[in-house]
Amino acid sequence: MELKGKRIPVSGKGSRKTNGRKTNRNIYRRNNGKREDAGEHALGREFMGEFINDRDSVKDGRYINGDSQIRKIADGEAGGHGGNVYAAAAAHGLRPEDFCDFSSNINPLGPPPGLLSELKKHLEQEICRYPAPQAAPFRAALARDLGIPEERLLIGNGANELIHLFFLWKRPKKVLIPAPTFSEYARAARLAGAKVEYFRLLPEKAFSKEKLVAQVQMSGSDLIVFCNPNNPTGMYYPRELLEEIALAVAEKGVAVFIDESFFPFTGRSASESFSGSVFRSASGPGSAVSCPVPGAPCSGHSAEPENAGSSCGDLWAVASLTKLWALPGLRLGYLLGPPEGIRSLTENGDPWRVNALAQRAGNYCLFQKQHIRDSLELVKGEREFLLRELEKIDGLKVYPGEANYLLLRGLSGGFSSADLCRKLASRGILIRDASNFPALDRSYFRIAVRPRRENLRLLSALRDYVCGVM
Repeated sequence: MELKGKRIPVSGKGSRKTNGRKTNRNIYRRNNGKREDAGEHALGREFMGEFINDRDSVKDGRYINGDSQIRKIADGEAGGHGGNVYAAAAAHGLRPEDFCDFSSNINPLGPPPGLLSELKKHLEQEICRYPAPQAAPFRAALARDLGIPEERLLIGNGANELIHLFFLWKRPKKVLIPAPTFSEYARAARLAGAKVEYFRLLPEKAFSKEKLVAQVQMSGSDLIVFCNPNNPTGMYYPRELLEEIALAVAEKGVAVFIDESFFPFTGRSASESFSGSVFRSASGPGSAVSCPVPGAPCSGHSAEPENAGSSCGDLWAVASLTKLWALPGLRLGYLLGPPEGIRSLTENGDPWRVNALAQRAGNYCLFQKQHIRDSLELVKGEREFLLRELEKIDGLKVYPGEANYLLLRGLSGGFSSADLCRKLASRGILIRDASNFPALDRSYFRIAVRPRRENLRLLSALRDYVCGVM
């Protein structure tokens, strides 16, 4: 059935007979042991070529997830993300280590030097005992490094685990999410029972704060999500803009959730991050500037930013340490929020969510400041190099971003990012097919910023592909 471009009514008019009895094609749910007739499937609609917001309305106006949607979400083993070198190796008869992986946005320099030796030194004792509950020693060290009160900080098994934990705890009714952006926000929201609506955040068009605030009011959302820089576009949004949005929606009782996992790769100062402004100011005037680049040198003290702090309302920020420290196999991230909310999440969550080796790695990485400086310098130089070289390839459009990845688009009518991914993978190069991001189509793909030798290999393969050599 073609879903694009139209609302799809599912009403009693579409009835049919089954086993001699007449049934409707309506969707049902169980409520206290009773089956309720789900009224019109009123929210399915086209958005930039994608059928999104496909939720079912029951008679009393509440919203539910269709069973097929839940199965679709839960059954996707990899969630449609990049970085699955094991599947690529099995598909192409190669070893995982044979690939140049441009599909995952990890620090191109890898983990800090000496980390492996540090973990080996403590391996026997760490795997034979429980990890510290709530990663307490690392949490205290990270709070000092960020210049943020410890009671506002929760450590997790990567940012993604914290995103899902937050939504399951918060239980929002309706969430406003950018399109395109990281898919786990919508996935977590729907699994928590929320309805999802998107707002346009396209790289080709200017962003309108006024339109967004108006959409919040019209949609009745009680939570808005931002990713800064956004994934996959790499677009950075100034701290002042996000603070203005937070202040405007706070008046309507709307919570704000911002993901700053890729902020460190912009190379911007701590004062330009949302969390560095809001959560540092909450610790009181004169406190150290929070540094959203854990392990990097902070810039001392600064005046409290205007309009920051508790006046912004129900504010939350999440960040991954997996990306910056290149620890995707260990998993480490943190969540910032109001003390009472962090306390509730701490008391009701798994006390051992962060394993002992990840905690040990975090404590070690916090002190590897030169490695962070070297990493950010490499990312900046190679991102600029890739931008220059990609702009020379006819048939491709590259969008300038500020993170450690770039979004590209094939310009020919028959361009297929899936075909490109397959052919590059056969050469041992993995890129991210971006066609499954809401608001993007099959012409989009994303690449990570890697060291020069790998970047040259990718550029050569892309030139061959657009020229029809591959």
